Amino acid sequence: MDKKLVEIKLQELNQALITNGFDKFKSEQANKHHQEWERLCKQEEIFWIQKSRVQWLKEGERNTKFFHRSTMANRAHNRISSILNENGELQTSHKDIQTVLVQYFRGITEENNLNREQCIK
Repeated sequence: MDKKLVEIKLQELNQALITNGFDKFKSEQANKHHQEWERLCKQEEIFWIQKSRVQWLKEGERNTKFFHRSTMANRAHNRISSILNENGELQTSHKDIQTVLVQYFRGITEENNLNREQCIK
């Protein structure tokens, strides 16, 4: 069944339930159509996901503008360009970012070691 037809039928059933009051048969039909509508929505979502993957496979295999833009966007998204140190100061140089990260993770490691030692005692 077409998604639009299911939507129309569901709307008609819901309107009849509102206008005429509760009817067990119409309520069951509305539930059945609602489940069908959800199934069709999920199917449509899967279709669009697959279509985007087809485009990626088609365009991404070659060194095209599409592939290059996608790669550059991912690279920019994954880059740490600045970070706040423990004093709340913004660090932007590669060396300063590295220092902040090393200090942070060293602190976590030391804290875990202290907790482990306390548990052993």
